[in-house]
Amino acid sequence: MVNRAKYKKQPDIKMTIVLVFCIKEQKQKVTRYIRFNTAIAEYQLNTNH
Repeated sequence: MVNRAKYKKQPDIKMTIVLVFCIKEQKQKVTRYIRFNTAIAEYQLNTNH
């Protein structure tokens, strides 16, 4: 019984780690995208004036 419970919990932990990793990756992509857009906007503002 104890072994089965331990075995049952492990996939959940793995899934949680994968989820956390995916969320971190998404956040990095979003922040990179926002920074990129901000840089473009600033560049356009500077060239217009």
